[in-house]
Amino acid sequence: DFSYRVPSAGIEEHQIVVNGNVAVGLGVMAAGMEICAMYPITPATSASHYLSEVFENAGGVVHQAEDEIAACAFAIGSSYAGKCAVTITSGPGKALKTELIGLAVMAEIPLVLVDVQRGGPSTGLPTKVEQGDLLSVIFGEPGDTPKVVMAPATIEDCFYSIITARKIAETFRTVVVVLTDANLATGQQPFTRPKFNPAWLAPPIDQSPIPEGAKPYDWHPKTGLSRRFIPGQPGGMHTITGLAHTNNAKVAYEPGVNQEGCD
Repeated sequence: DFSYRVPSAGIEEHQIVVNGNVAVGLGVMAAGMEICAMYPITPATSASHYLSEVFENAGGVVHQAEDEIAACAFAIGSSYAGKCAVTITSGPGKALKTELIGLAVMAEIPLVLVDVQRGGPSTGLPTKVEQGDLLSVIFGEPGDTPKVVMAPATIEDCFYSIITARKIAETFRTVVVVLTDANLATGQQPFTRPKFNPAWLAPPIDQSPIPEGAKPYDWHPKTGLSRRFIPGQPGGMHTITGLAHTNNAKVAYEPGVNQEGCD
């Protein structure tokens, strides 16, 4: 007699079973993001498919751009206008976004970029897994392009990493890259159903009038942070540029000024 019965295991908390791309989408909504701009690319596309079904219910918009470069530009423009934006892609798409990543860093515009890694180089192995983008993400942009790079280890991490990425991007006005991969994107994992916490949200942007004499890149000597100016904000008129600039947004070519901004 080979019959046997395994009793079901009790659970203390409700769980959800999702793949990594859905977890990323859930993280985008839980973090209070408002814009997802992307171009279809394997194995990242299903994240936009999921968000296109539910994001509107959370007040968000999914924009499918004409190409990877336009998707990144759309996200940067949305963030510059005061929204919180994410762009999701894979290795070849990240390569196309390289110049715009540098723009976001130089102009100090918050941006979250999710790179769902696949096999490369070139078109490579679009449906297979490879974790080969780390060095290109860290060092791939011209010059000194500081940014934050995160790599979730589990599908549950995919959810919480997006929340952390958004807070870092907006707090430090910088680019945060979240590296997942095809295994995480398409695999399934149960984890405890998240309970929304207001602490997941980044502090709201201060839209009060800008005090006279305030500078758009008025870097604090200890933290390096400066107040974020939003277009149309009273007293906040300034030039946005990818060129090296002073704390008053004026173009400057002195190496020390550029180093101060990058630091």
